[in-house]
Amino acid sequence: MKIGVVVKEWFRLSETFIAQEIFGLEQKGLDITVYSLRKPRPKAKQPIYQQIKADINHLEKTPISLIYQGIRALFYFKHNPNLPRLLKAFESDFCKKPSWSRLKRLFQALIFSKTMAKDIDILYAHFLHTPSTFAYYVHLLTGKPWCFSAHAKDIWTSPQWDLKQKMATALWGNTCTAYNHTFLNNLKTNRPINLIYHGITLSAFSYKRNFDLTQIGQDPDRPFQILTIARAVEKKGLDLLIEALSELPKDLYWHWTHIGDGILLKKYKQHVSKLGLSKHVTFLGPLTQSEITPHFKRADLFVLPCRISKNGDRDGLPNVLMEALAMQIPILSTQVSAVEELIEDGISGMLVEPENILALKSAIIRLISDPDLRRTLALQGESRVKTDFTCDKGITQLSQLFQESITA
Repeated sequence: MKIGVVVKEWFRLSETFIAQEIFGLEQKGLDITVYSLRKPRPKAKQPIYQQIKADINHLEKTPISLIYQGIRALFYFKHNPNLPRLLKAFESDFCKKPSWSRLKRLFQALIFSKTMAKDIDILYAHFLHTPSTFAYYVHLLTGKPWCFSAHAKDIWTSPQWDLKQKMATALWGNTCTAYNHTFLNNLKTNRPINLIYHGITLSAFSYKRNFDLTQIGQDPDRPFQILTIARAVEKKGLDLLIEALSELPKDLYWHWTHIGDGILLKKYKQHVSKLGLSKHVTFLGPLTQSEITPHFKRADLFVLPCRISKNGDRDGLPNVLMEALAMQIPILSTQVSAVEELIEDGISGMLVEPENILALKSAIIRLISDPDLRRTLALQGESRVKTDFTCDKGITQLSQLFQESITA
């Protein structure tokens, strides 16, 4: 079976879990081709991308070329009995939610169906929004079977009518948290939805920490090292963390390192400066995995105060939490979405209510002042990841689903 994996953009620093999955499926002997709806934006990429053998096809074109080739493909299919079904679906979708993005997906689907669809047996779309719209349109026109992997923003910012109509035509779908799984099953599309955690590659995140059980944070020469790796977007709650840090007692010495890019990064930098925290904060921007590892090793605490954004967007289960735990770093996060599927409060990490700056500040103070607690949480968290959140489990599940699709 030839599997066409559809992604919005290949490659993205924040979507290494997709590359990890593709590499794992290739190791299982599956034949994969990647179709990227956009050309890559970042200048650097994670090392795992170098290990992937799949052919990469970028479908993005200039607007003029896209429209020209799309119209030519439309005429190519003018006698195809499925064309009216596709155009009717597109018209309905566009009337409900008009956008240039949706028109691009139609043209890309037409061009792909004419030139590339014959090369694959099944489409597998990562994310239920843009990539699944493309796969859904290809399916309506060609009858190619398709399936999907749903994650976070694609679920929570898409209208339910859009999710349901796409899901109803898929062979099956999977999602990476029980929280998502319950929601998608409640849409009642009569399609199997499988719970498959991404997990992590333990060999890439293995570190035996020499826990310093002395009181860190009492000496300006040894500040307590707080780390966050996250895009600077609303749902990550970085503004809440900045406020909590600004309220820490003046006799505590700490340093916060943020790694990641995002639309709010400039705003957060300005706020840190306004609060007079610049000497306590370092913004490093986006880094590759090999560049991040030394910061994992130096960290005394990993903080990610997730929240639900105003538009409904929220995290699923951030892989970076698993990575930090595997590196024996205690975690402080919030009771949002699927975070509690990984972290049991007071056992394998600490959780506070979302949007609660006071609770966040109090938890940081407690963790700074209690080295024994940090050690216990870190070791219990590491054990939790090693037991239930390795990527091998998920890749085996996914491989079996594709094998069953072959015989169906």
